[in-house]
Amino acid sequence: MDPARMQDSPTESYLRNLSNLHQDLGLIPQMASALQQTQSPLLETFRSCFDDIAFQTLRDMLAGFLDIDGLLEHTQGSARQQLLYFVRSGIQGMLDVSRRTYSETLADAHELCEQLGEKYELSDLCLQHSGSRGWHLILRNTKKSTEELPECFEQVHKHRGRISMTTSDLRQMNTRLTESSQEILVAS
Repeated sequence: MDPARMQDSPTESYLRNLSNLHQDLGLIPQMASALQQTQSPLLETFRSCFDDIAFQTLRDMLAGFLDIDGLLEHTQGSARQQLLYFVRSGIQGMLDVSRRTYSETLADAHELCEQLGEKYELSDLCLQHSGSRGWHLILRNTKKSTEELPECFEQVHKHRGRISMTTSDLRQMNTRLTESSQEILVAS
């Protein structure tokens, strides 16, 4: 596993920080409410700071260009993949085009997985993503050996009753997905 691939890019760090800021700003009214009955002058000072309208204004500004509520609707997967949908659509055209390419290619990869599962009678075949391998196929709960699989499967590895593999078509899609995700992060 290449450690450089596992580190956040500056854009990913920025988007994660914006997400954390938005969440933290959402907690301010709860903290102010919890301190409502305080007798401590220090805590009363904190509570009065929490009443500042600037916190809500900043939160509203973030909500104007971040798709906080729809974030989990767009994709399943790692937090890194979810960041691809974090900036609200309609803000930048190139971002929307790159996302559409990513979504369509990912749908094609899922369709390829279904087709391979049907063609080779592999009912437990599914598509999975990892930071080190990208998108790959997993055959779960199998007693098959790697030699029993058709020749179209490449980079076949068995580990604890699971077989992971890819195909030449999936590798090409994985390259397009990686390129699209990089374009999305640059446009974000």
